Amino acid sequence: SPGSPPEETLRTVQDLSDFLNDPERNPDVASHVAYIGSGGPRFILGLNPPIAATHRAFVVVNTKAGADITNIVERVRQHIETTMPNVDARPKLFSLGETDAGMAALKITGDDASKLREYGETLKGALRRVPGIVEVHHDWEAIIPRLKANMDDARMLAAGLTHDKIARTIESA
Repeated sequence: SPGSPPEETLRTVQDLSDFLNDPERNPDVASHVAYIGSGGPRFILGLNPPIAATHRAFVVVNTKAGADITNIVERVRQHIETTMPNVDARPKLFSLGETDAGMAALKITGDDASKLREYGETLKGALRRVPGIVEVHHDWEAIIPRLKANMDDARMLAAGLTHDKIARTIESA
């Protein structure tokens, strides 16, 4: 989740790794590697790892020859849903191209962020009711508050302040 400490992300990835390493539950998994915070490597042009952030992890799972990959993806999805309810995870097949196979991307635009969030939640609810749709999510994370300061340059300079000093003070608050 956005804002989660890196230690929580590490614990979550360790739990998922334990699940993937269990030969009784995942006999068709050969190996896996996880990248925490870095977004992972771009080892093939068609791969777009997530934007690096301490609350994000990227896991690549290698399967044994002849494995039912669709079954593995569903098994991982079910494990995450039942044991990690606060995790926003998107197990999927590796695909080449601009978007993942079978994925639809919708964009809602406008000037009012609160209305956009409201419309997005309404759309997510409607899509979740459509049979066959397995993942519905948005890419908006935590709202970052912004402060716009109008400064009187003459008074600011008379007080011995600079734009840079004021900006650093606000950022550290």
